[in-house]
Parts: sequence; structure tokens; C-alpha cells
Amino acid sequence: MRHLKSAKKQSPLVKTLWTLLFWVALLATIASSTWACLPEAWQSWDPQRGRLEGESHTEKLYNTEQPKARQLFVEALQHTEALYVDEHFNHQTLSRWKSHYYEQIQNLDDAYIAIESTIESLNDPYTHFFRPDQYAEQNMALSSKLYGIGVEISLVDDAITIMNLLPNSPAMSCKCLNIGDVITHIDGVPVHGWTTLNVAKRIRGKQGTPVILTIKPPEGKPENVKVIRDEIELLHVQVIDVPKHPEVGFIRLQSFMGAGIANEFRHALETIRTRPYLIIDLRNNGGGMLSNAIEIADFFLDEQVIVQVDGRGSTYDRIYKGHRGSLYDGKVVVLINEGSASASEVLAGALHEQKNALLVGRQTYGKGMVQEVVPLEAYPVGLTLTVAHYLTPQGQDLNHVGLAPDVKLAEKQIRQASKEGDDIVLNEAIKAIKTKDSRV
Repeated sequence: MRHLKSAKKQSPLVKTLWTLLFWVALLATIASSTWACLPEAWQSWDPQRGRLEGESHTEKLYNTEQPKARQLFVEALQHTEALYVDEHFNHQTLSRWKSHYYEQIQNLDDAYIAIESTIESLNDPYTHFFRPDQYAEQNMALSSKLYGIGVEISLVDDAITIMNLLPNSPAMSCKCLNIGDVITHIDGVPVHGWTTLNVAKRIRGKQGTPVILTIKPPEGKPENVKVIRDEIELLHVQVIDVPKHPEVGFIRLQSFMGAGIANEFRHALETIRTRPYLIIDLRNNGGGMLSNAIEIADFFLDEQVIVQVDGRGSTYDRIYKGHRGSLYDGKVVVLINEGSASASEVLAGALHEQKNALLVGRQTYGKGMVQEVVPLEAYPVGLTLTVAHYLTPQGQDLNHVGLAPDVKLAEKQIRQASKEGDDIVLNEAIKAIKTKDSRV
């Protein structure tokens, strides 16, 4: 019987080669199918650039934001160039800042940083750029409900400093906080390096809850104080009865911020205009709108100069005079202290120099500059620019100087009387206003 030849056996090397070819072909088929399913942008790999030539979704949004961000930066520079009081811009060249930053700006955060850096170069503590949350805070409606302790704070020499205590507030009633105190901690958390906005947010909270502040008085050691949060009533103008002195009209003007302040003051003045003596309390009034100070001064003056404003352009370079005629002909005393600033100093200065009003209390803050809030188009951001400085009717520049009181009281004396529930400044004002040989 004839046997068939058996097939020649394959070597191990040949088997290995065939296996490798099979897997290479299989992988190539899979890769080809997968590549066809990818977006076109991913199929354009540039080995020289080492990146995808197609834009991702994030990149498209990023590049869409770029021209808007750059325009925001340019708009901020344009407003600054047109309005800022110092035409030399603190020896800065704004065009240089534009050249330095413009091409680097890719998104809004870049624009914010560029604007902030440019504004900081002016070295002006009153000129600021407001990011969205800061701008919203700046424009918070005065009628909004606010729960906190009732202090106004500012950044002084890199320290969070109390500038004002609101009347009828927890800060006022606790007798543990004073103007000039520095807040170093909130609930044990150090606040050095924080913005005033962040500090304000941390202090505010639910009504009835406590907040622990570590404060350092101008003279003395740091101490912890507990204040209970409550609703803060924002009263701008108050007519207050003076016990045992019905012949004295007493108007407390808490702020110049708000469109209706002058009208509120006029209504208050009409209620006491027949009284022979008037005390206007501007203590701890940090100012507000210059127009309100001018309008209120006009209630007391005839065609006399109220304030001289010196700025760039006709809008901010003029002399304001009274034009209505005086609504009050009695004797006037104005209460002032280190918390009286800006518009308060405009009103006090005008009444002091033009109506012979007596100033009682402490030296005022000395802020002789005028600011304007400038919204930046299409974004919830804005600038506060110093646009002018002002002089009193007799040409006195109050910036960094302030108004000196005719009757001065020591700060320790005022604090001690306050702890005992006595307003020694008001008492001294009543004495002075009735003294025959006083300025009034």
C-alpha cells in the first residue's frame, strides 16, 4: 500500500512571523476605523507644533473672550486718560501700559489684572477698579436689608480700620468698638491682606448670630469683643429732640450717599426752621455725593461761594454758588470729628466760612478729592476715579489737613463720656451756641 508523504513541518521562526503579521493587520484595521470616527479637528496633528491644529471647545470660548477683554482694558484706559485729575498720571505713561499688556490679554481675568496694575501705578488710594462682586457691593441699593454689626471700614496703611459706627447699630450699642480701631481677626481668622469686601462679607451674617472681632485700639493692646449681628437700618437724615433744650434744632446727617438726601434734609430743616439755634451733626459722616453737599449748603447761603472744584475740563473745573436764598437764619453749629470726610468737609467748610458757623469736636479727616464712579460698558465692572480736588470758599485745601474745630475736645474725654451715656460734644455745642461772644 502506497503511503502519502506527510507535509513538511514549519519552523518556530516562521510561525512567529505569521503571528506578528496577523496582529499588525488586525491593529491597522481597528485604528483605521477609530480614526474615521474622530472629529476632523483631531485628525490634523502637526508634529512640528506638537499640538492639534483644530480648536477645542474651550479654545473657541477663550478666543471669543479675547477681543472683548482687550476692549475692556482699552475702555478703562480711555476713561482714565480723559477724567483723572492728574494729567501727568503720577509720571506714568498710560500708552506704555497699553503696549505692555494689550497683547498678553486673552480673557477677562487678564483684563482685570491689567486694569488693576495700571490703576495701582497712579498711587491714588481713592482710585479703584471694581471687579463684578466689588461693583455689585458698591452699587448695593441703600434700601436693601443688611444684616451685620453696623461699621464702615477702610484699608488704612494695609490695616482694616473702623471709620464709622452707624447709629442704632450693634457696633454703637455694644460700647466696645471705636473709630480708629483696627480689626486683626474675625472669629479667630487673621484678616491681614484681605480686601475690605472680604472682611465685610465675613462680618455679615444671620440676624442674632455672634461674631468675634479681635481689635487693636490706636493706643492699647488687642482684645476680643463679641458683637451680635442685627438688621442695619440705614438712616441718612434724622431730626432728634434735645432734652431740656426745645429751642435747639438737632439734625443728624449720616451720609451724603443717595439721590434723595438733599430733599430729606430740606424736609428736616422745615420742621425746625423756626428755632433760633441749629446743630448739624456730621460726626462719622464719611461723605458721598458732592452734589448733595452743595445742595444742602445752598439751603443756608444766598449767592455766596459754596465750594471751588478744580479738575480737568469744564465739568470738573468750576465754582459752585448758592442760588436759592437761605432757608434758615438762626445760629448754626456743626459737630465734626476724624470720621467727617469729603462731602462732610465741603458742607462744614462752606457753613464755617460763609455763615460763620461754629465747628465743635475733633479735626476732620482731610479728604479734599472728588471721585466719580465710571461704569464700563457691557460688563458689571467699573472704576472709581479721582476727577478733581476741591477748595473751601476762601481757597483752603483740606486734603491731608482737614478742618480744625473752634471748640476742640480730647478724644479720651469723648470716649469716657460716651461710655457713661453722655454726648459731651453735643453738650459743649449747646453751651457754645448760646455764648454771646462765640463766633455765632
